[in-house]
Amino acid sequence: MKKEKILALITTVIQKELAPIKALLNKQVEDNNTLSREQVMKMLNISSTTFWKRVGDGTLPNRKIGRKYVFLESEIIQILKEDNQ
Repeated sequence: MKKEKILALITTVIQKELAPIKALLNKQVEDNNTLSREQVMKMLNISSTTFWKRVGDGTLPNRKIGRKYVFLESEIIQILKEDNQ
């Protein structure tokens, strides 16, 4: 088998195996109100630098679907509540 054919076969198998997981994540996001990066920065009153630092260190919960980061409003509200205690 040629390298390209093997790579295509592997890609197809991986996509097929990951499809249910992706569907579950998409449903989870659809069931909650989502926020954009700009909305999260405004709610938390943080700069872009702080935003990306918190995404990177895991202190800002998010979902990544493809190349897009999605933030659940309920999780951001929880952060605000914790910060105000």
